[in-house]
Amino acid sequence: DNFSRKGRFHQARVGLEGEVMPNLFLKVRSGPHFRRYPNGSERNFNLWVADFRLEYEMRKNLTLKAEFVREPVEATFVETHFYREHLYQLGLEYQFRRQWGVFSEVKYYRHFYPEKIPLGGANRSRRDHHMGMKMGVRYRPMEWWELELAYEYLRRNSNVADSGYTDNLLSLTSALAY
Repeated sequence: DNFSRKGRFHQARVGLEGEVMPNLFLKVRSGPHFRRYPNGSERNFNLWVADFRLEYEMRKNLTLKAEFVREPVEATFVETHFYREHLYQLGLEYQFRRQWGVFSEVKYYRHFYPEKIPLGGANRSRRDHHMGMKMGVRYRPMEWWELELAYEYLRRNSNVADSGYTDNLLSLTSALAY
């Protein structure tokens, strides 16, 4: 948490993980999440959080992924402590060579802000809706090293004027697994 807000959070999650059918892997976690903010107008977050991940190996080299996440996110705005995020995501990975693969994912997520702000002549909560798509290629020269070249398109629509935007991102990522 941001130290100037003096926020604290506590959570407990219980989950299941495993292969529920041949080639179908499931990971589910859920539990209560409590955030306390002694300073500010909207101090506390007391809700259930959850994440649900599903992977289906359609073939040895082709995997379908689905994900749903509901959780609070620490905000970067001074007057806002947190917002709730609901994420829905679908992805596909195809490994066409031993060290090479391509991937694609689409996602939609919403942000719900608890603080009320003046909108259209009334005090309302801010709502943002994001839509995104990412595709790229992965190269794994060693079992512990991965390189990724990707393009991502992201569009945010907001009920707050001038808060919507469109991003086009090109990234080169290197990851080490240990």
